[in-house]
Parts: sequence; structure tokens; C-alpha cells
Amino acid sequence: LSGEFTNKTFTITTPYITISGDNTTIYNGKVTINNAAMGVILSGIKINNTNTTIEVSLENNADNTVIANNTVYMEKVSGTTNGIKNKASNVVISGNNVVVYGPCAGIDWAGDGIVKTIAIATLGGDNVTIANNTAKALQAPNSVVEMYGSIDAVELKGTNIRVENNNITAKAEGAGFVYALNGLGMADVNITNNTIEAYSERYIVGIQIGSDFISGIDGANVLIANNTIIGNSKNLTVLADNEAMAYGIISSTMGGNACKNTTIINNTIDMNATVGYGLELYGTQTTTVKNNTI
Repeated sequence: LSGEFTNKTFTITTPYITISGDNTTIYNGKVTINNAAMGVILSGIKINNTNTTIEVSLENNADNTVIANNTVYMEKVSGTTNGIKNKASNVVISGNNVVVYGPCAGIDWAGDGIVKTIAIATLGGDNVTIANNTAKALQAPNSVVEMYGSIDAVELKGTNIRVENNNITAKAEGAGFVYALNGLGMADVNITNNTIEAYSERYIVGIQIGSDFISGIDGANVLIANNTIIGNSKNLTVLADNEAMAYGIISSTMGGNACKNTTIINNTIDMNATVGYGLELYGTQTTTVKNNTI
């Protein structure tokens, strides 16, 4: 695929094909891999979406897919803003550069329960690798921060997930809730050798793991190792409900059940906040913590 395209939607329906970009840029368009298109390899595509109604720039619904070395840029002041979203199994997402600017909007807990602004998301499926990507989710200029608005750089749900060697950043300009890597509802997961940054004036988390009442998957068998986690949460505005808070790694029971069999080793955590915690392990079962620098 070569050349520039504007206002085009590409839907891939043919299985086992390779699509490589040759100076290919899609402006205000999207790529969707249909669930019948198993075994697709998609690489070298640039997608640039600014102030459109598009919610997902690159969406995969097919098993055995490779999404590699693509560039995605999105900017919206309202609505869902997802760079890459995967819902399938046996998928590799690697070497991509994903930068999204979106709203710090509230979550519809009666609906899908998913944050609106996400750089890379895998929402279900088994055996997914997210490696060697740059994933940045940032608040868009002139967008509104809602009272419980959130931004996540990487969102994880499913089983047998590996998140390795990524540069992950999440940032809200105002008093938002920021999760650089959020994994509620995932089991058998390795999160290793990533550089993770989180910034907000209200509440930040480097890595959150736990169970999920929507998917029904309990957090279990999670390895968090050799990551560098950096965060800054300082009040520049007056907050009526709480001080600015920061967590390097948090194991949460917000999904109902405790997270089981967690290993947290050899991480470097630097949280700069009014109230800061390197680790919070709430209601966890069978947890090993050693050799971390906090």
C-alpha cells in the first residue's frame, strides 16, 4: 500500500495477507481488521486523525495478527480516542509509535467500563504480546477534565499477556485520574523492562493490576519485573476532595476479588507527590516483593 489517503476507511477481510506501507499515510481515516481476516501482518502504515469522529485508528478483531512498526497519531477534545485496540487472540503488537491526545473524561460504568483516551488497548483474548512500542496518552489541549475523568496509556484485559520493553506515558494537564498501565481483569501476565511515566495534579498510578467485575477475570499470576516507573502529582489547583496522590504499583480490589500470585521484583519507582506510595498491595494473596528501589 503506497501513497496518501484522506477520509478513507480500510477494512481488511482477507486472511493470511501481508500489508506493508510504502510512504503510506492515512489522514482522518482508520484501519479495521475484520474477525475473519486471520493471520494478517500489517506494518509501515501511518495514521493521522485530528478532530474527527473516528474513535479507533487501528482496530484488530482477528486472531493470529501482527501489528508492527506503524505510526498512529490522534487528537480529539471529546469522545473515545483509541490509537490501537485489539480484541483477538495470538496477537503481536510491536514496534509501533502511538500518540493520542484525548479528553480526560469519565468512565461509563454502566456500559463498557473502559477509559475514553487510550494509546494501546487489548481487551480480551489470549496470548497477546505488546513489545517495543512507544505508547503515549495525553490530555488534548482545550479539552475538559471531568470530575472523575481518566486517561490510560495502556489498557489490558485477557490472559497470557506479555508487556515488554515499551516506553509508556500517560498525562493529564489538570486534576485527572491517570493510569500509565491499567490491568484490571488479566491473568498469567508478564510486565517487564518497561519505562513508565504518569503525570497529573490529582491521582496517578504507574501500574495497576486487579480483578474485573465486567469481564469476570480475576487478577492472577502476574510478574512485574525490571521496570522503571516515574510519576509526578502535585496540586497546582485547589481540590476539594483530596490531596494529589501517586502510586508506583497498586494491586486493587476494585473489581471485587483479590489479585493472587503476584511477583514484584527489581523495579525502580520514583513518585513525586503530595501523598505518595511506592507500592500498595490491598487484599492480595500470595505476593512476593523483593529487590525494588523506591
